[in-house]
Amino acid sequence: MDPEIILDINNLKTYFRTEQGIIRAVDGVSLRVRKGRTLGVVGESGCGKSVTALSIMQLLPRPKGRIVGGCIMYQKRDGTWVHITAFDPNGDEIRSIRGNEIAMIFQEPMTSLNPVFSIGEQIMEAIQLHQKVSKLEAKERAISMLAKVGIPAPDRLVNAYPHQFSGGMRVIDSNDFSTYHALEIQIERRFSGGLGYQASYTWAKSLDTRSYDPAFTVVSTGTAQSASSTPFDIYNRRLNYARSDFDRAHVVQSNWIWELPFGRTRKWATRMPAPLEAVLGGWQVTGYLRLTSGRPFTVYSGSYTFGSLQQSPANCRGCDRSLGRLYDDAASGLKWYLNESARAKFSIPEPGEMGNTGRNFLEGPGFFNMDLAVLKRIGLGPENWYLELRGDFTNLTNSPSFGFPTAVITSTIFGRVRDSVVSGWRKIQLGAKIYF
Repeated sequence: MDPEIILDINNLKTYFRTEQGIIRAVDGVSLRVRKGRTLGVVGESGCGKSVTALSIMQLLPRPKGRIVGGCIMYQKRDGTWVHITAFDPNGDEIRSIRGNEIAMIFQEPMTSLNPVFSIGEQIMEAIQLHQKVSKLEAKERAISMLAKVGIPAPDRLVNAYPHQFSGGMRVIDSNDFSTYHALEIQIERRFSGGLGYQASYTWAKSLDTRSYDPAFTVVSTGTAQSASSTPFDIYNRRLNYARSDFDRAHVVQSNWIWELPFGRTRKWATRMPAPLEAVLGGWQVTGYLRLTSGRPFTVYSGSYTFGSLQQSPANCRGCDRSLGRLYDDAASGLKWYLNESARAKFSIPEPGEMGNTGRNFLEGPGFFNMDLAVLKRIGLGPENWYLELRGDFTNLTNSPSFGFPTAVITSTIFGRVRDSVVSGWRKIQLGAKIYF
């Protein structure tokens, strides 16, 4: 045979037996691969490209998938030719080739590596399976391979896990934990004499390793705030243990209803003329107020020093959690949260290190909102007939509550909020309704 050919496939037929009948996934494929050359096989989805590769590797799902015809010849590194289609799929002959001389990058990246073993362990397993080397030497070769493909700090990251390198991994996880402690004070007046109200103050702290149910979601990555809930190390979940994404240390809430004491059925001005009664009497005011401290957020370093899944939290020299505050920048005319001296305290961790700020270190801007409604009912003569006039005011004071600033230290706008708001603008709705 031609010594320049390393793989010769002739009239390959791979069929699958199913309840619906025989599926001819590969039916008469022939090709040759020459030394030092790349062969591209192009075709639509389901045409048999992957099944052809699985046939070469003898990795067909048994017993349904079988090579029923054709021949696959392979020239080994020592120059001898072998008939792959004649090998036992579980035999020593194909196992000495598979992963040693012929390898496959599987189409589904999220199933390529075992998530419970480190990257190094899985590379070392293949090395030791095919080469007579010690565990220490296998680890050195694994580190060398990581260095060749540009992985930073390979001597550290050889002990990392697949999720720290993956662009996405579906999650079924029951290893998160959380704690919550709070003090709540409430004052309430039940409705009487035309007035009722309730006011409460909560002082709380919520800690967790992840602030949402991850079941069947794809792992959050990059610099998304939810990415800090992705485990930095699946065997050390306390690296993620910090204030919950939704934690607000201080919360004041209040609601009230007040029947204004003017009009024929009220305390004062009971004998006002009918025209004035129609305008001034019988009004009712209801409202809701909410005032909270800010939620925590993660400051990212802009670099993948601890893994390639999410960016590492930044280092911060002499920082505390109340470092930021909203202010108007005179130069740009925009809202900022971290001034120049505060931004200068942050830095990128060394390769293989996670920043000392960790998850959800800083606290963002607070939140304020007050809604109000006024209404009046006017009798229309017949019993149970009346007209209701109503005005609703959402965000009555038109107070903006701002979102998080840009939280990546390598960004040119690190620390800037600009016009990112989490509140709506003031809305006024007027209406009239007839009840009968």
